[in-house]
Amino acid sequence: FCLRARRAGRRVVHLPSVRVLHHQGAAKRRAGPRAKIAYHRSRYRFFRKFHPPWAGRLLAAGTLLRCATNMVFQGALCLGTLFAHAEPRRRLQNEAALLLWHLKGRPDAS
Repeated sequence: FCLRARRAGRRVVHLPSVRVLHHQGAAKRRAGPRAKIAYHRSRYRFFRKFHPPWAGRLLAAGTLLRCATNMVFQGALCLGTLFAHAEPRRRLQNEAALLLWHLKGRPDAS
């Protein structure tokens, strides 16, 4: 946001006296697969716009590796708890949706 504001001729200021209460990703935990895909779509657009092509490919490879690793971990957690807990199931579904989106070639990531 700050980069875009600066390039549009806006002034970005820092106010050290302002305090923000951050609930450690509380909204992110409730976000579903569509929100996660939207985040990654935006991330790829940013990389395409401000970084060389190899950086975007490196980002994609790293994201795929992280996604696959998270799926293995969340899957093991689900199996270990016999799918009794909702949070690991939700995370597994999110990671599966993101991995599938990547394997389909990241549609609409232009």
